[in-house]
Amino acid sequence: MAKKRHGNKPKRDIYQEVTDRIIGYLEQGTAPWKNPIRGGTGDGWPKNLESGKRYRGINVLLLGMRSFEAGFSSDYWMTYRQAQAKNGQVKKGEKGSLVTFW
Repeated sequence: MAKKRHGNKPKRDIYQEVTDRIIGYLEQGTAPWKNPIRGGTGDGWPKNLESGKRYRGINVLLLGMRSFEAGFSSDYWMTYRQAQAKNGQVKKGEKGSLVTFW
């Protein structure tokens, strides 16, 4: 049963979301930690556009899977606020990508 937080909205089970995505890839015959995830340009490591730092841990897998699913050709990522600060605009209907902070 999902844990509750303020109001009636259930708390997200991030562990289950990540597990479900990995299992989905495995059921399709793709090991998501191998490099069919690698994009069209760059070295295949997701990086923050502003700092140039590589993402680490599970975020490499999460952003790699997201990039593969969406067909992104860049290894660079930024937060919504970083895009705003650079006068960037997020396309209507776009959703954020799951990243964990540790």
